[in-house]
Amino acid sequence: MIIGSWTGDPIIYGQMDQRSGGLFAFGLIVLWVGRAHGWLVIKQAFRGEKACEPKGRYLSYSTAFWVLVLCVGVMVGWMVLAGGDWLGSIVPVLLLLAFFMLIARIIAETGLVTRVFECNASKTLANPVLDGVCASDYCRDFLTD
Repeated sequence: MIIGSWTGDPIIYGQMDQRSGGLFAFGLIVLWVGRAHGWLVIKQAFRGEKACEPKGRYLSYSTAFWVLVLCVGVMVGWMVLAGGDWLGSIVPVLLLLAFFMLIARIIAETGLVTRVFECNASKTLANPVLDGVCASDYCRDFLTD
């Protein structure tokens, strides 16, 4: 392979460990920075809103929290019904939710989606002849600059 294998370049030993450690550290930073908001959401979920506290824009924090708890419960219940045990269902669901939150945060902070949309729009609008070309092939240089 030119760029490397699916699991990373075998020459750089420990690269996957570095990526995992970086994601773990970034997750801790996200939790630390958002700790005040997280505690506010949990407090409002159990005791309700006070007049001096901020509210959710479209949905109250209490409703959003309980919908999240319900959805996580449905995911865990689905995995238990599929044959898993409780602990073996809770851990993957929480790990996946944490991973999705980290990926969403990285995309939001780097603007990656915006650049992909710009690339696809410029590909189809500027040169309709390249419609059959894979976006990753056409935009590789654009995304890596």
